[in-house]
Amino acid sequence: MDKQGDLEVWYIGSKTERRITVKSVDKAMPYINEWTKADLKDDSIVFNSMGLEIYDNNGLDGLMWQEYYNDSGLDIEAIMIAKEIIDSYPNGVCPDCLEKIPEDVSDEDGCDNCGHVFSTQKEND
Repeated sequence: MDKQGDLEVWYIGSKTERRITVKSVDKAMPYINEWTKADLKDDSIVFNSMGLEIYDNNGLDGLMWQEYYNDSGLDIEAIMIAKEIIDSYPNGVCPDCLEKIPEDVSDEDGCDNCGHVFSTQKEND
């Protein structure tokens, strides 16, 4: 069975380890959200870590799982932050100039067009 391009989302906490193969980045994000929220409710959790890996045998024998990066060079954490920011603005556009928010936006980035500062928490927006 060829696993080339398969994605595996993983989550390791002080009490649990979870791994699941998914077909896309969009399918991975709900697992990470769910697993993180469950750990946040447990005060005895002392650490956790998560990630998304892609299988790339690169012509070599054996398994070759490598951290996943999208075309913009973002890892799963940065992808999830960007999605949260974009989704928090109506139609995914800057509220000041209506330019589309870039897919690689991160918290506190400024709009390239007008300088509006994007944030996941928009209380003072």
